[in-house]
Amino acid sequence: MPPSPSECAALAEVQTYAEEIRLNALDLFDLIGERAPVFSSELYCSIDEDVDAAAARVRGLINFPIEVQTGLRSQQQRDGFPATFRNKLEELGVLVLKQSGLNHLRTRGICLYSETFPVIVFSSESPGGTAFTLAHEFAHILLRQSALSSYPRFGNGSALKRIEGWCNRFSASFLMPADSISGFMAGFPKGSESVDDERLAAVANRYAVSSHAALIRLVNLGYVEPSYYWRVKRPEFVALEAKYQGFGRPKYYGSRYRSSKGDLYTGLVLEAWSSGRITNHNAAEFMGIRNLDHLNDIQENWISRG
Repeated sequence: MPPSPSECAALAEVQTYAEEIRLNALDLFDLIGERAPVFSSELYCSIDEDVDAAAARVRGLINFPIEVQTGLRSQQQRDGFPATFRNKLEELGVLVLKQSGLNHLRTRGICLYSETFPVIVFSSESPGGTAFTLAHEFAHILLRQSALSSYPRFGNGSALKRIEGWCNRFSASFLMPADSISGFMAGFPKGSESVDDERLAAVANRYAVSSHAALIRLVNLGYVEPSYYWRVKRPEFVALEAKYQGFGRPKYYGSRYRSSKGDLYTGLVLEAWSSGRITNHNAAEFMGIRNLDHLNDIQENWISRG
């Protein structure tokens, strides 16, 4: 089903907002006398490149070993993995923004590509779903492609399908490398008609992804027959994802502003503010804050990015 006119207008507003935040970030770099980061050209990929090879190459180049995920022992650590991944993307010079309202527009994420400060916008999903979306949008940057990733595919052109397919496979390979899965699934016969929920949950927990993503990866690697996913589990996953809501009381008033803008952007605002290059009013405007108490909350709870 194509987007309605109201959805198109709302998505255009999100894109405009993301572009404005990017321009604000560039202005802040100028104000504090630093050069804005340029995304490394050695990370770029081609759609003709094997996704497993591309994912392994990129993992190595950005120094983000799979042990970052497989070493997470508690559920709290696994739920926190998207924040760790977000921080890594920001280290690479990607501006990563959160817009919870994307959920209502049937959209998981948006990528605005630029050599300087590409932008990813993601929505509210389960932690595992968020990790997959971030990796998917990261893949669009690697292909130097701006994109909008939606629950239903709004476009059906062959070029779009090929790009989206590559980005989905990259995301799965990046988060669940085939050689690592092979070791973890040793003794499980390939071509199995099904996989029990306990084993599937073990895979999902090990890689800090959703059970949905874990099963698709097992199907694509030949461990489980596709019919089990399509006929049995997919309807269940879709229903659960439709009902998901993020819960939790923020630790301090400013947390939602910091979460929305990300630590990279928030750090730039605080640095410009604390150095006297912008006023209290300017800092609040950059963060989209009306109550200065919230700005003070952010500063008091800030952990330096450097």
